[in-house]
Amino acid sequence: MKKWQFLLPLLGFLFSLYSQPSAGAADAVPSQTTSATNSEMNVDNSVFIPPTDPNIQYSGRFDFSNPSAPRFDWPAVSISAIFQGTAVGILLDDGNNDYDVFIDGNLQKVIVTGSSAEYTVAGLKAGLHDLLLVKRTEAYFGAATFKGLLLQKGMGLLKPLSPAPRRIEFVGDSLACGAEVEDPNTDCDPAHFRPTANCYLAFGPLAARALGVESRVTSFSATGVVRNVGMAKMPMPAYYSRVLAGFESPVIDPRQWIPDAVVIELGGNDFFSGAPQPSGEEFEGAYIKFLSTLRADYPHAHIFCLTFGTSPPAGNLIQDVVAREKKAGDDKVSLIVLDYPANHLTGCYKHFDREGQRQVGDQLARMLAEDMGWKADSSKPKNSGEKPSLP
Repeated sequence: MKKWQFLLPLLGFLFSLYSQPSAGAADAVPSQTTSATNSEMNVDNSVFIPPTDPNIQYSGRFDFSNPSAPRFDWPAVSISAIFQGTAVGILLDDGNNDYDVFIDGNLQKVIVTGSSAEYTVAGLKAGLHDLLLVKRTEAYFGAATFKGLLLQKGMGLLKPLSPAPRRIEFVGDSLACGAEVEDPNTDCDPAHFRPTANCYLAFGPLAARALGVESRVTSFSATGVVRNVGMAKMPMPAYYSRVLAGFESPVIDPRQWIPDAVVIELGGNDFFSGAPQPSGEEFEGAYIKFLSTLRADYPHAHIFCLTFGTSPPAGNLIQDVVAREKKAGDDKVSLIVLDYPANHLTGCYKHFDREGQRQVGDQLARMLAEDMGWKADSSKPKNSGEKPSLP
C-alpha cells in the first residue's frame, strides 16, 4: 500500500470537523446508516475506556470526587472524544435524563436513559470519528454518572483538539435551559417536560456556537434573583456555587474555569403572576449582591445583564442596576436588551420555541460579538461550542 493511502482516513476525519454541529444540527434527521441502541457491545470484542482517560474531554460542571465515576446534573454539559472503529458504547448510570449524540457533527440519536447502563452507536464507517454527548435535560431531573466508553477490540482514543480559547457562561432560568423548546403545542402534562427539553437549542449555546466559543449553562427552571417558583427550591444565587445543582457540596473553585463573559438572564420568575413578588428595592439589592459574587469569582470577566425590554416589572429594575454598577466604577457590567419573540412561544408555560430561541440566540451573538470584539462567522457551520473547528 502506498504511504499516502494511510492518510486518507485522517484527512476525511479532519474534513468532517468543519461540519461540527451547527445551530440547526439538532433539527437534522439522524443518519440512516447509524444506530444508537440500548444493546450492549460484545464484551469479548471490546475495550473499556475509563472516565479518567486523558483523551476524554469534559465541558461543564462535573463532580470528580470519584474520578472513575464523575457526576453531573446541569444542562448542556458535554463529553467528547475522538475514537477509532465502527461503533462506540456510552456507559451511563442515569435513568432520568436525555442526551443528544453527535458523530462527526451529525445528530445520530437522542438517548433516553432507562434501566440500561450502556448505549451503543453502531454502523459507522471504519476510521476515525468524533463523538459529542450533550445533556438535553436540566438539573431537576436528577444527577447522572459517566462510567466510560466501550470501543471495539484493538481500537482507541486519539488526542483531542485544544479547547476553545474563549469562554462564556449563561446564568438563567427555564428560557436559558431550553425548556419546552421542542413542544409543538401547549400540553401541560408533567410527563411532557422531559422529552421537549433541549438545552442544545437554547439561545446561549446557539450564540456560543455562532461565536465559536466554549460555553457553560448554569441555569435552572423556575429560579429568580429573589424568588423561585415550581420545581426550583431556591433562587439562582443560592444554586450558583454548586458543582451539582441538586447537592450543597462540593462547590466550584472559580479558578478552574474562568469565563471571558457571563450573561445573566433572570428576573421573570421573581415577578411571576400568582406568586409573592419582591419590592423593587429588594430585587435590585439581591441582583447587585449576585453581581458582587460573580465579580469576586471572575474579576476580569465582562458581565452582561440581559432583559427583554426595559419595561416593568423587571426590565426597568435591571436597567437601574446596571446604571448603578457603572456609576460605582464597574465598566465591565453592561445591559443587553433583546427583542421578545412573542410570535414564537410554545408549551404549557409559553417558553420560546425553536425559532424563538434561534432569533434570540442570533441577536445575542451579534451583540456579544460587537461588545467583546469577537467575530461571528456565519459563512460555515460552527461546532457545539465545546470544541473549536480547525482554522
